[in-house]
Amino acid sequence: MSGFIRQAFEKRARVVSGLTLEEAFRHGAQQSITGRHVSAETSLQVATVYRCVRVLSDNIAQLPLKIYRRDSAGQRQEARDHPLWRLFHKRPNRLMTPFVWKQTLFSSLFLRGNGFGEIEYGGDGWPAAIWPLQADGMNARLERRQPVYQYSASIEDAAGSNGLLPDYRVHHVRSLSNDGFLGRSVVRQAMHTLELALVAEEFGARFFGQGATPGVALMHPDALSTEALERIRKSWDERHGGVGKSHRTAVLEEGMTVEKIGIPPEEAQFLETRRFQSLEICRWFGVPPHMVYDLERATFSNIEHQSIAFVQDSLMPWIVNHEEQIQMDIVEREGYESDVWVEYQVDSRLRGDTLSRYRVYQIGVMYGLLSRNEVRAKENNPAYDGGDEMLMPANLRPMKQVLAEQGEEPDAGDGETREVRNRPSEQRQDDVQELRDLWAQAAELLQERLEGVVAFETAAMLEALEGKSLTEFVRWLSGFCGEQLPQAFAEALALPIEELAAWTASMVVESLGEEWTTEIAGRIQEHAAEVLEAEANGYAASHRRQLEALLRDEGAAEGEEAARIAVEERLLEWDNNEAQKRGRKAAFESGNAFSVAAMAAVGISMIAWAARGDACKYCRALDGKTVAIGEDFVGAGGTVTSEDGETLQVSGRRGHPPLHGGCDCGVRAVRES
Repeated sequence: MSGFIRQAFEKRARVVSGLTLEEAFRHGAQQSITGRHVSAETSLQVATVYRCVRVLSDNIAQLPLKIYRRDSAGQRQEARDHPLWRLFHKRPNRLMTPFVWKQTLFSSLFLRGNGFGEIEYGGDGWPAAIWPLQADGMNARLERRQPVYQYSASIEDAAGSNGLLPDYRVHHVRSLSNDGFLGRSVVRQAMHTLELALVAEEFGARFFGQGATPGVALMHPDALSTEALERIRKSWDERHGGVGKSHRTAVLEEGMTVEKIGIPPEEAQFLETRRFQSLEICRWFGVPPHMVYDLERATFSNIEHQSIAFVQDSLMPWIVNHEEQIQMDIVEREGYESDVWVEYQVDSRLRGDTLSRYRVYQIGVMYGLLSRNEVRAKENNPAYDGGDEMLMPANLRPMKQVLAEQGEEPDAGDGETREVRNRPSEQRQDDVQELRDLWAQAAELLQERLEGVVAFETAAMLEALEGKSLTEFVRWLSGFCGEQLPQAFAEALALPIEELAAWTASMVVESLGEEWTTEIAGRIQEHAAEVLEAEANGYAASHRRQLEALLRDEGAAEGEEAARIAVEERLLEWDNNEAQKRGRKAAFESGNAFSVAAMAAVGISMIAWAARGDACKYCRALDGKTVAIGEDFVGAGGTVTSEDGETLQVSGRRGHPPLHGGCDCGVRAVRES
């Protein structure tokens, strides 16, 4: 045991707050060992306590608290028309936001064991506001199994002259309790731990600030009188005491010598003691050490799972406690609706990393466990028409059904029904349409991601345009479009493109009756990275060329100011529609590229153009055209002639659709006979 700890524990016990020992233990208090009084307020001087309370209260306060009811079909619906919806979701009282109200309630709960609120009722009989009440000012007790609340502060129109509040006007949340009515304060239960933390902090301050341990001893050859001893000590302390005087030159007289005294090992242990006390406080509050910035045992591989465990093990008990108390104190009072309940939304805090979530969604949607709208709701995205329809793989069918269609009988000795895959000679038109539907959904997601890219891009360009000459802007534009913009594009679209590649390739492989292998998955993943890089560089290069052409043409014709205005107008145009246009183009262009790559991966060498039913006349002219994979349907600079003899010139080579803006054609795999 270190020296300062030994000194602390050598002090005799004192009674807290003037209570007798019997009264102290009856009220859940403990004897002070160090003589340091620990209260809810003084405990916040310990950094770990302050951080634990903030972590718990802030994490719960930021969760939405919503009201639900069952509809006629038994499905839960958010009850936005209910009087309590605004109370919990918008404004608990006229002075506080929901976050502040919940933070205040839970900080009192964590420090004092109880959180109180006064319920203010409106003219319609429903609660119109909830006002926090200080737990220190509340005398709450049970009398003949009836709750009695007596508040020391006067509350207008609520408490009588004696401060009594009727229980229906009190929202009372408690922590761990002996009697189920009053909660026990963590601060009071952890008093010894917090005392030691405060003493260690004080010792450290004195040790470094005032030199609590002497660094030197002054040796004198003769015996000194008491007056001489005090004079020398005072003179030395005035000149050399404290951190600010630690390196002054010492002048000795009368044969005096200086002997340096090192720090005793037991005294140097206080830093280790403080670290241990921090961990102890985390245990008391149930907060993982990494949440209070103690990363000694945290790694990048486990910190995400620690955070999820924090929600499940540390937050959820408090959340359920509060939900049930609201239900009892407010929602289910006599005469209130019984089919309404409150619920904290914790799904977002339990989600893993983005890639893991998307893979789970993929499995869920592919095998009919989740609808696409359910996935979008989990990601806080709006639903769309047709998204509630459940999907299943098109070419996975029971063996009995396949054999029945072929006029054969299943093997009676097989004993089980197995799933088999067809190997069609040509990929069906229905399969191509299914891919189009997938790409249309992907276009919406890519559009959402691109909106952020466009916002970043236009903001950066407007700022640079305003603060630079046109010559400087052109140089800046070259660097921005060469590095920052492609990087922003790639970071925003990496996961959607990767998932689009996996979905497209797996659907193509299944539709062809082939097996999905890790080798195919690896090839598709590599191809997705190449497509993403090409899309990012193409996007940035296109925008750079457009702006450079505007600056060159407008500047030469109308002058510098006209050139700046032209650039600003183009940026505004991009801000309005570029994300939608580029999102659709990227989805269908990438989707077709992944289709062709998947076909090549399973040995397909020939593909056919597949136009949709209401395709334009130029796309219809290409419908059914067959080429080898790697060859062009239309060469660079080539033309496509429609049935009526009109031609469309194509700027670049087309090894797969789209042919033009708005084209949503696809390709079919063709097996060589």
